[in-house]
Amino acid sequence: YTCLKFVPKTSADKHYFSFYKGSGCSSYVGYLNRVNRISLASGCWGKGTVMHEMGHSLGLHHEQGRPDRDQHVEILWSNINPKYQFAFYIKKGTEVLTPYDYESMMHYGRGAFGGGKLTIKTKDPKKQYVIGNRSGFSELDKKQISLMYKCGGVPTVKPTAKPTAKPTSGPSGDCKDTDKRCPNWKSYCG
Repeated sequence: YTCLKFVPKTSADKHYFSFYKGSGCSSYVGYLNRVNRISLASGCWGKGTVMHEMGHSLGLHHEQGRPDRDQHVEILWSNINPKYQFAFYIKKGTEVLTPYDYESMMHYGRGAFGGGKLTIKTKDPKKQYVIGNRSGFSELDKKQISLMYKCGGVPTVKPTAKPTAKPTSGPSGDCKDTDKRCPNWKSYCG
């Protein structure tokens, strides 16, 4: 679905995805110039959840963390377990390459970390039951990855918000020293 191709690791590979049975579903965002370890607890083994975590390793943030998210959803902070509120923060400086994607595999569902309460309310009521896709790529996920990795043949997509800065991770531009891990990305972003 994208220009990226995953191949089995060889003994010569120094940089690759490594999956392990951790205590939750998690991955660092972006290329780390080393092994990208992806934690998949027993409840994380569904195709869409694995793809979500791999999306992080490829450089994708959560959709509800975009700078333009408040135009599309309302975060109900009082319903979110305080331990997980960080996962709903806006990621300042994130480059916006595609329109807001309610169907993205990177978007949390309506009750994420809410213990049965609503945590994300869509401004368009018709989209309330669309968020939280874990069945695979949305069309805009495919475009986002292709644009990030500068693949050919991707149609131009007008973003919903003007980017404020280059991304702090990934291969789509110059590194800016806004993240303590940025020095490790220099050779990749170069």
